[in-house]
Amino acid sequence: MSFFSNLIKLVKEERRAEIEKELKEIKSTPAKVRELKGKAILNLNGKFVEYGLGNRYVYRFSRRKEIKTEIRVGDVVLVSKGGTSYQGVVSEIRKNSITIMTDNKLPILKNVRIDLYVNDITFQRQISALEKASKNERRLNYVLLGKLQPKFESTTIKKFYTNLNPSQKEAVKKAIEARDIFLIHGPPGTGKTTVAAEIIKQCVKRGLRVLATAETNTAVDNIAEKVDCVRIGHPARINEKLIKQCLDKRVESIKEFKLARSIRESIDKDVERINKQLSRFKKWRRGLSDVQILKLAKQDRGIRGIPRGTIKEMAAIVKEKIKIDATFKKIRSLEQEAIKKVISNAKVVCATNTTCGSEFLQSEHFDVVVIDEATQATEPSCWIPINMADKVILIGDHKQLPPLVVAAKQLEKTMFERLIETHKNVSIMLNVQYRMNEKICAFSNKRFYNNKLITDNSVKNQVLYDVVKKKAKIDTKEPVIFINVEGEEKKNKGSTSYYNPKEVEVVKKVVKELLALGVKKEWIGVITPYDDQVAEIKKSVPVEVHTVDGFQGREKEVIIVSFVRSGDGLGFLTDERRLNVTLTRAKRMLIMIGNKKTLCKNVMYKELIKEYAKLQALQ
Repeated sequence: MSFFSNLIKLVKEERRAEIEKELKEIKSTPAKVRELKGKAILNLNGKFVEYGLGNRYVYRFSRRKEIKTEIRVGDVVLVSKGGTSYQGVVSEIRKNSITIMTDNKLPILKNVRIDLYVNDITFQRQISALEKASKNERRLNYVLLGKLQPKFESTTIKKFYTNLNPSQKEAVKKAIEARDIFLIHGPPGTGKTTVAAEIIKQCVKRGLRVLATAETNTAVDNIAEKVDCVRIGHPARINEKLIKQCLDKRVESIKEFKLARSIRESIDKDVERINKQLSRFKKWRRGLSDVQILKLAKQDRGIRGIPRGTIKEMAAIVKEKIKIDATFKKIRSLEQEAIKKVISNAKVVCATNTTCGSEFLQSEHFDVVVIDEATQATEPSCWIPINMADKVILIGDHKQLPPLVVAAKQLEKTMFERLIETHKNVSIMLNVQYRMNEKICAFSNKRFYNNKLITDNSVKNQVLYDVVKKKAKIDTKEPVIFINVEGEEKKNKGSTSYYNPKEVEVVKKVVKELLALGVKKEWIGVITPYDDQVAEIKKSVPVEVHTVDGFQGREKEVIIVSFVRSGDGLGFLTDERRLNVTLTRAKRMLIMIGNKKTLCKNVMYKELIKEYAKLQALQ
């Protein structure tokens, strides 16, 4: 089986598993339980609000009861009632309402439910990209498959746009010199996105057109904030600060778009009137098509008990509807023209990997694609933007979490990881971190980065005391604290997850003490490996609580970790990459809560506890 055929097979396997998992949960889990878990919103009534770009429909669903949910802006959802369901994307969530954008008009608006769902477009675009790549025999593809060696062309950079350290400058230089591919390994806090932005600016200076991508909208936004670009994507998923760079905003100044909007506004009332009349005649249609209605009217005939006069009235409305449909076709054509103008003139385009497969970008070509957070993207995802460019720069950290995969576990090995093993001479590691106190960084540096990571002097000795100027039971002058708790791990009935009541109480106590010291709640994050522990802690504290996946790529002044396990095994706590991410989110203080005896059954945790004993961090 060829390389690409195997990847296509894995994508199909993953798609099947994700859809089955989500639909099974929607069907098997009582609606109220899903709502309690934050995965559904019940008893909603909706109304049409407006048309969005690309002729999308915007609906607002509301209810009297406050909406408390884990569904977020940008999520793909199912709007359903009984056995009928429609997909949409969340564009806004308020206390008592949720706004959805859909590609189709919704016939169900009363007493509906909204469920978090799978984004199937992602899988479709990955398969299309792999099929396209399998037929392309260009040099870049042979390099990416390890059949040809990468080439470099020497160059000098006279001016850097950003104040960079030596390893960052070398990374930028090598990326510019690379003819085919280059990989930048960026451990936590080393300024991966800053380097990505500098590379993009250097490319533009050389007259090159750049496509900048990442797996998540947040990561794309982080790049877009640092460069002059057109940001493409669903408006609901883009940071509000970037509205001016957003495609939807940029097209507003194009004459074709202005014309499309004025035409749309001029027919709005006609559309509303025609829809009302079509609704009024619904009971008379009795399965008749538009063509049949027009034919009967021309013949001055009635049929199936429908009077001739009614047929004629219906035919008049059908004719108006046909004209309106033609007008909408013209509107869509004008919008497409405006969109093409904006994108074609852009030197830098920023979008998620999946969005690169959209109709907006189908005919576009770029000199360079820069993929940030490449170790969070599966290989099939990376091929979507790679098909559109002559050169690839991947930026990531294969020592942190791999992509989240449900079934096809082979997809956890990313393109970045594969290439760093295949081509030894095409990567560089950024070696100065600007995030955390040196002691917080110590274990990860030793275990995962061969002690090559240097802590910048600006953060080397930073502690919580610097910002609160107080000491209490918690020593704010210490950056690392391990609290030994010999609690009991428990399971809820029917759950595969764990929770630990004693650790919940300790977390609650620690958070209370920190808040009393004047630490802002936004500065504190709680990481715990199990969903049931997340749920229990959320009931007890007013700060952000997630599994480690929710904190990848993020940071807080203070991170509290609850390890939960207090029995014979450690389960997936033994995953090195999960531990690395967990330990490297804190800037000034890392507080770990766990059963020392249980954790020390594992060699890695034994080493961790030993390291903290040296730092006198154990309590």
